[in-house]
Amino acid sequence: RVVVLHGLHGPAGVVVAAMRRGGHEQKGGEEGAQAPPPRHTTSICAVSVCTAPLSSAQVNSNAPLACVNNGIFNCDLVTRGSYGLVPWTTIPTALAGILWFAIALAIAVALQRSPSKRPALALLAWSIAGMATVLYLVYLELVRIHHVCEWCTVAHLAVAAILLLALSTAQDFVGAEDR
Repeated sequence: RVVVLHGLHGPAGVVVAAMRRGGHEQKGGEEGAQAPPPRHTTSICAVSVCTAPLSSAQVNSNAPLACVNNGIFNCDLVTRGSYGLVPWTTIPTALAGILWFAIALAIAVALQRSPSKRPALALLAWSIAGMATVLYLVYLELVRIHHVCEWCTVAHLAVAAILLLALSTAQDFVGAEDR
């Protein structure tokens, strides 16, 4: 059975529907009523901001990473090699990820406090930029490095989840204008 949620079909619609089920529902069935954005976006951002420094601290020290370094999975090769830095800088990619999640968290909190079109679209734009970065990083892992980092994959999945939620939330606000 295909689930349709605000224009999202198939697996993406199913994921967003499942994540939004725990969020707030529209009140009173009022025509054009705005449901507050789901708290899941804020939760995902907060957990990512809190856990990312752990992996960043491991990347920036000689401490062993809490990853499997066997076969295709090898966090050391992914995070500590030349691709573990933001291009043309000495900034670790993990640190840039922490910054991305912190900004996403700030936008999500603003959206939670004052549900409106502007922060909804800001979160959507920020999520699209994050997903573009994720696609580049996955390309590096699979094509250039030939290894995958589990910590990175979890962060990539968090960015994808935030993008799906941001898309659904933005569609709520844009769709309300059409009613």
